Amino acid sequence: MVTFADGSQMQPTSVILATGYLPGDAWLPHLAPHEQRSRTKTTIPGLFVAGMPGYSRRGADTIDGAWRDALTVARHVTDRP
Repeated sequence: MVTFADGSQMQPTSVILATGYLPGDAWLPHLAPHEQRSRTKTTIPGLFVAGMPGYSRRGADTIDGAWRDALTVARHVTDRP
């Protein structure tokens, strides 16, 4: 459950981790490694990451790599039931 500043709440079905220039995945549980068979997915259902080589491919932290990851995440999200 996510609570916003105005007090409203929602239960997201997907989350995209977008932290900026430096990796911001230190808060992720150690039980959330990426799925070996699928780039940008973690083992936490609905949690996807982009632009982080540890969860994707070499060069994911470049503009060229990040847009590829973003496209992959969008496909994962739209393909979900």
